[in-house]
Amino acid sequence: MSKTELKKIEIMPGIGLEKIPFGSTADQIIDLLGEAEDEENLDDEDAGIKARSLNYWDLCLYFFLEDVDGKEILTGIQTDAKSVIFFEKDVMKMNISQLKNLMNKQEIEGLTENEESWGESRLSCDELNIDFYFENNKINTISWSALEE
Repeated sequence: MSKTELKKIEIMPGIGLEKIPFGSTADQIIDLLGEAEDEENLDDEDAGIKARSLNYWDLCLYFFLEDVDGKEILTGIQTDAKSVIFFEKDVMKMNISQLKNLMNKQEIEGLTENEESWGESRLSCDELNIDFYFENNKINTISWSALEE
Protein backbone atom coordinates (compact mmCIF):
# COMPACT_ATOMS: atom_id res chain seq x y z
CA MET A 1 0.00 0.00 0.00
CA SER A 2 1.44 3.33 -0.92
CA LYS A 3 0.52 6.60 0.69
CA THR A 4 -1.35 7.62 -2.46
CA GLU A 5 -3.60 4.56 -2.10
CA LEU A 6 -4.88 5.98 1.18
CA LYS A 7 -6.58 9.06 -0.25
CA LYS A 8 -9.85 7.50 0.86
CA ILE A 9 -9.76 5.57 4.07
CA GLU A 10 -12.28 2.75 4.48
CA ILE A 11 -13.17 1.78 8.02
CA MET A 12 -13.55 -1.95 8.48
CA PRO A 13 -15.19 -2.31 11.91
CA GLY A 14 -13.40 -4.82 14.10
CA ILE A 15 -10.84 -5.45 11.35
CA GLY A 16 -8.92 -2.18 10.89
CA LEU A 17 -7.98 -1.11 7.38
CA GLU A 18 -7.86 -3.36 4.33
CA LYS A 19 -4.06 -3.67 4.24
CA ILE A 20 -3.48 -2.92 7.93
CA PRO A 21 -5.63 -5.20 10.09
CA PHE A 22 -5.72 -5.14 13.87
CA GLY A 23 -3.01 -7.42 15.18
CA SER A 24 -0.43 -6.02 12.74
CA THR A 25 2.99 -5.20 14.16
CA ALA A 26 4.71 -1.81 14.01
CA ASP A 27 7.18 -3.28 11.49
CA GLN A 28 4.33 -4.36 9.20
CA ILE A 29 2.80 -0.86 9.32
CA ILE A 30 6.18 0.77 8.66
CA ASP A 31 6.87 -1.64 5.78
CA LEU A 32 3.61 -0.49 4.13
CA LEU A 33 3.66 3.24 4.94
CA GLY A 34 7.27 4.08 5.71
CA GLU A 35 8.53 5.55 8.95
CA ALA A 36 5.94 7.37 11.04
CA GLU A 37 6.30 11.13 11.19
CA ASP A 38 5.93 10.96 14.93
CA GLU A 39 5.81 8.34 17.67
CA GLU A 40 4.32 8.82 21.09
CA ASN A 41 4.82 6.70 24.18
CA LEU A 42 1.42 6.04 25.78
CA ASP A 43 2.51 3.79 28.64
CA ASP A 44 0.37 3.90 31.76
CA GLU A 45 2.40 2.31 34.52
CA ASP A 46 -0.45 2.59 37.06
CA ALA A 47 -2.78 0.59 34.79
CA GLY A 48 0.00 -1.74 33.63
CA ILE A 49 -0.45 -0.71 30.00
CA LYS A 50 2.50 -0.51 27.62
CA ALA A 51 1.47 1.31 24.43
CA ARG A 52 2.57 3.75 21.77
CA SER A 53 1.18 5.48 18.72
CA LEU A 54 2.62 5.76 15.21
CA ASN A 55 1.40 9.06 13.79
CA TYR A 56 1.19 9.66 10.05
CA TRP A 57 0.15 13.32 10.04
CA ASP A 58 0.17 13.65 6.23
CA LEU A 59 -2.23 10.68 5.94
CA CYS A 60 -4.36 11.77 8.91
CA LEU A 61 -3.91 8.27 10.35
CA TYR A 62 -2.79 7.37 13.86
CA PHE A 63 -2.08 3.77 14.82
CA PHE A 64 -2.22 2.63 18.46
CA LEU A 65 -0.15 -0.38 19.45
CA GLU A 66 -0.27 -2.23 22.76
CA ASP A 67 1.81 -4.93 24.32
CA VAL A 68 -0.38 -8.04 24.28
CA ASP A 69 1.20 -11.15 25.77
CA GLY A 70 4.69 -9.74 25.16
CA LYS A 71 4.03 -8.77 21.54
CA GLU A 72 3.33 -5.20 20.40
CA ILE A 73 0.31 -5.23 18.09
CA LEU A 74 -2.13 -2.79 16.50
CA THR A 75 -5.27 -2.45 18.64
CA GLY A 76 -6.72 0.89 17.53
CA ILE A 77 -6.80 3.40 14.67
CA GLN A 78 -7.83 7.04 14.58
CA THR A 79 -8.37 9.34 11.62
CA ASP A 80 -9.34 12.93 10.96
CA ALA A 81 -9.04 12.64 7.16
CA LYS A 82 -11.35 14.69 4.95
CA SER A 83 -12.79 11.57 3.33
CA VAL A 84 -13.57 8.37 5.23
CA ILE A 85 -15.70 5.51 3.92
CA PHE A 86 -17.96 3.67 6.38
CA PHE A 87 -20.61 1.26 5.09
CA GLU A 88 -19.89 2.51 1.53
CA LYS A 89 -20.64 6.15 2.45
CA ASP A 90 -18.28 9.08 2.93
CA VAL A 91 -19.18 9.98 6.50
CA MET A 92 -16.94 12.98 7.21
CA LYS A 93 -19.54 15.45 5.98
CA MET A 94 -22.38 13.81 7.91
CA ASN A 95 -24.02 15.22 11.00
CA ILE A 96 -25.08 13.09 13.97
CA SER A 97 -28.58 12.50 12.61
CA GLN A 98 -27.30 11.37 9.19
CA LEU A 99 -24.78 9.01 10.78
CA LYS A 100 -27.44 7.53 13.07
CA ASN A 101 -29.65 6.93 10.02
CA LEU A 102 -26.79 5.17 8.23
CA MET A 103 -26.16 2.96 11.25
CA ASN A 104 -29.88 2.20 11.62
CA LYS A 105 -30.03 1.09 7.98
CA GLN A 106 -27.24 -1.36 8.83
CA GLU A 107 -29.33 -2.57 11.79
CA ILE A 108 -26.72 -1.39 14.26
CA GLU A 109 -28.13 -0.83 17.72
CA GLY A 110 -26.87 0.44 21.04
CA LEU A 111 -25.61 3.85 19.97
CA THR A 112 -24.80 6.25 22.79
CA GLU A 113 -24.27 10.00 22.69
CA ASN A 114 -22.12 11.96 25.12
CA GLU A 115 -20.79 15.47 25.49
CA GLU A 116 -17.06 15.47 26.14
CA SER A 117 -15.55 17.86 28.70
CA TRP A 118 -13.52 19.55 25.94
CA GLY A 119 -16.68 20.43 23.99
CA GLU A 120 -17.02 17.72 21.35
CA SER A 121 -20.01 15.42 21.03
CA ARG A 122 -19.33 11.70 20.77
CA LEU A 123 -21.47 9.03 19.15
CA SER A 124 -20.30 5.57 20.23
CA CYS A 125 -21.15 2.07 19.14
CA ASP A 126 -19.88 -0.61 21.51
CA GLU A 127 -21.02 -3.34 19.10
CA LEU A 128 -18.43 -2.12 16.56
CA ASN A 129 -15.91 -0.55 19.00
CA ILE A 130 -16.11 2.78 17.19
CA ASP A 131 -16.40 6.40 18.31
CA PHE A 132 -17.31 9.38 16.13
CA TYR A 133 -16.37 12.81 17.50
CA PHE A 134 -18.35 15.83 16.33
CA GLU A 135 -17.60 19.51 16.45
CA ASN A 136 -20.35 21.90 15.35
CA ASN A 137 -22.43 18.83 14.39
CA LYS A 138 -19.84 17.59 11.84
CA ILE A 139 -17.54 14.61 12.30
CA ASN A 140 -13.95 15.65 12.91
CA THR A 141 -12.37 12.44 14.26
CA ILE A 142 -13.15 8.71 14.16
CA SER A 143 -11.53 6.10 16.40
CA TRP A 144 -12.06 2.35 16.11
CA SER A 145 -10.50 -0.71 17.60
CA ALA A 146 -10.42 -4.47 17.45
CA LEU A 147 -13.53 -6.26 18.63
CA GLU A 148 -13.14 -7.92 22.01
CA GLU A 149 -13.35 -11.68 21.99
